[in-house]
Amino acid sequence: MALGRPFYRGGRVSGGRDPDFAELSSSLEQDREIFHCDVWNSVVHAVSLWEAGRIDRSTAAEIVEGLVTVLEEGPDRLPQDAEDVHEAVESKLHEVVGEEAGWLQLGRSRNDQVATSVRMRLRERALDLSRELVGLGRALLDLAREHAEVPIAGYTHLKRAQPCTIGFWMSTYAASVARSARGLLRVPGMDECPLGCSAFSGSTVPVDRYREAALLGFRRPAQHCGEATALRGPILEFLGRLATTASELTRLAGDLVQMCSDELGVVEPPDELSSTSSVMPHKKNPDALELVRAELTVVAGLKGLGDAVHGKLPMFYNRDLQVLNGLLWDSVNRFELCVRVLRKVVEGLEVDEEAARGTVLGSHAAAVDLAELVAERADMTFREAHKVVGRVSTRLDREGVPMSPEWADRVVEELEREGVELRAEDVRDVLNLKRTLRRPVEGSTDPERLGVILDRLRAELAAVERLEGTWRGKLERALNATEAAVNRLGVGGFAEAYRGYWDGEASG
Repeated sequence: MALGRPFYRGGRVSGGRDPDFAELSSSLEQDREIFHCDVWNSVVHAVSLWEAGRIDRSTAAEIVEGLVTVLEEGPDRLPQDAEDVHEAVESKLHEVVGEEAGWLQLGRSRNDQVATSVRMRLRERALDLSRELVGLGRALLDLAREHAEVPIAGYTHLKRAQPCTIGFWMSTYAASVARSARGLLRVPGMDECPLGCSAFSGSTVPVDRYREAALLGFRRPAQHCGEATALRGPILEFLGRLATTASELTRLAGDLVQMCSDELGVVEPPDELSSTSSVMPHKKNPDALELVRAELTVVAGLKGLGDAVHGKLPMFYNRDLQVLNGLLWDSVNRFELCVRVLRKVVEGLEVDEEAARGTVLGSHAAAVDLAELVAERADMTFREAHKVVGRVSTRLDREGVPMSPEWADRVVEELEREGVELRAEDVRDVLNLKRTLRRPVEGSTDPERLGVILDRLRAELAAVERLEGTWRGKLERALNATEAAVNRLGVGGFAEAYRGYWDGEASG
């Protein structure tokens, strides 16, 4: 392998690179993620150099036409011995247009180049992730709507706690998903363009950074060149939001694993998202959920690694940041796959409503409601009622007697031992599943109130989709504006080639 391409070596550093250093140094494989963004970045910079009067029209046209060729051929045709995608694109451009390619880096550094390309690609991936989260949210809401009145015991400390419904349980995660989907599209700093900052303190080349930002679909140029190239606040913020969402979805996966256990048997995932044992033929294992649980744990942990890499660095740019990019794409890829698998599991879940009811009917989950009734009818404080019902629960539990309507008379007997006299019909009513779900407070598990919550959450997901549409429209307009700019140079085809990467149809 020929080490050291002509663009970065031969001046202050000469000769080839040590093979081990070359391997350590290369980011070409992970840079496939930003290849098309880097070409757009370069097209805009070439236009800016021409508009600033630093290169003539024919040179700019030749460079841009060559970049379109590089984009059309895709990352697989890049030199594979390059250090990174920036060097590879420049080297490939040199093969296409010759020495004129050497003008492209005027007024630009790899530092502002990579910071810009990463933000550009992260915008695109954020839209994809948000769309996947919206899909998961809708699946959860559909499940919640279908089972809005199916009672199940909610758990605290893995012990049956209070009655709720399957709809209430699943919609808890839908609320989290809706918030997360919106948050990924509103990361501070993601809409500011680092291009034109050069290494970190700007350049003597008078490119119009507002023009560059607009052509690349950013709201404005980054306001501080040092911050834009040296720090990675938007990336760390994005990783943080992924980590928080991953942590919450890990709990969803874990809950579903628990709910499909033999002990509960409330849900069953579809066969195509399950596995069996290599030796135990009776097993149907929720492997997809278990793997999602583990992968999302890794996503949550990658934020800590990112902070560790970033936090120890002095100002300004340091090569360590290359590793941070790898952590970012690893996190995004794992997260997107897990959300997609979770959605498919939720869409295909079979729910055993009788098993769900049994978790309440066979337990003391209604004890809180009973204690509230005792406090009201026996004219005692809730703390006193809590102790009374606690002692009753202890004795009934030892006998294996649940707090269910069929056992209301037995519950009344135990309350009488505590000096509390209640009518059996009142106790039976408070232990009745339909009655115990009718809770008068806002946001409760009450099926009617839950219906309002589900409608609101569905509206929130629709609002996220509208926000996605706004972002996609903005990027489309920027791409069209760039196409118009290169058309002035007599070059065409850039926008069409770039859209192929949005559609997933381009080479590589």
